[in-house]
Amino acid sequence: MMATLRDIEILSRGYPCMSSALKWMKHVSLDTATYDVFCECVEEVVVDTIYQMAKNPKECQERTEDSLSLEFVKVLRALGFGAEFDSKQGGHCDLLVNYGSKYTWIGEAKKYTGYTKLLKGYLQLTTRYSTGQPNDCRGAVLIYFFVPDTAQRMNEWLRLICAHYAKNGRRPIKAAPLSMPANSFLTEQPHKRTSLPHLVNHYAIPLHWDPEDK
Repeated sequence: MMATLRDIEILSRGYPCMSSALKWMKHVSLDTATYDVFCECVEEVVVDTIYQMAKNPKECQERTEDSLSLEFVKVLRALGFGAEFDSKQGGHCDLLVNYGSKYTWIGEAKKYTGYTKLLKGYLQLTTRYSTGQPNDCRGAVLIYFFVPDTAQRMNEWLRLICAHYAKNGRRPIKAAPLSMPANSFLTEQPHKRTSLPHLVNHYAIPLHWDPEDK
């Protein structure tokens, strides 16, 4: 007896990446593949990849920012998503995920070394790379933390983003916590070019490694 798509969907429930890829393929086949569905599926894969990465922080200590970012590209490609590294769209994007020429989701990755570099990456994402069109207005800042206490650092990061917008006379940012990864949050702000809502997930990727059982 051959397995049905329903059987495969049930079997994949414990494997979020596979489940998200199947969900996306099903929407494509049913012609219900909206931009929001595309972004949700991409983000589910990104979040699960972060979870897997955080399980083995020791193995990440010597890895470069580019090497870590390529991990997301490999996983997304393996699942059938059109993911690219260092692709050009207004500049060199760390992570660009496309559905043909129809939908775009952009990720900007930074190793945490302070907030100046993070702010530059965030502004690249929101004012350089994203077009702000209805099919290109979602993305993420992926922050690799090799230091402890991501909660305090992410709280300060949100405060600085809000202060930057207030200082420049822009409309206030809306923010909401994300359930995964821990200490991550979503911001919504009007895109500078189009004034349409621009949604950015700020992912805290905890890679600090200093066990105390030595």
